[in-house]
Amino acid sequence: MSLETKIPVWFWVAAVLLLAWNLLGLSAFIFDPVYGAGDMTQFTESEQAKYTSRPIWAYFGFAAATVGGSLGSLMLILKKARATTFFWISLIGLVIQNSWFIVDNDIRATLSPMIWGVQTFILLTIVFGIWLSRSSTLKGWLN
Repeated sequence: MSLETKIPVWFWVAAVLLLAWNLLGLSAFIFDPVYGAGDMTQFTESEQAKYTSRPIWAYFGFAAATVGGSLGSLMLILKKARATTFFWISLIGLVIQNSWFIVDNDIRATLSPMIWGVQTFILLTIVFGIWLSRSSTLKGWLN
């Protein structure tokens, strides 16, 4: 007889919400070359200029952040401990993606509170994914 730890409902709710959020990010990444930043009129002129001057390595960071987060979320749903690794890849990707405007004083000074708020929320979501996957592995919910 196998003793399997029952995973609480809140874990599944969190995992599905993380997957939905990360799939939104992945779709933004996939459609970024086609649609750019979407409706650029919501951004200031300086933000528009910064967006269009984004270096290619920042785009690769965007790829790592969104693909890593999506795979990490999927691994949670599949009850795989590899989720933690993918969430760490996502965090590294976010740091790479955002480092170009964090280190540049001219860019940093022109970013709106909305941009900072979204980036902070993304960071907190990734950190939550790392925490959830790691603590779930330690509890034996993921293998």
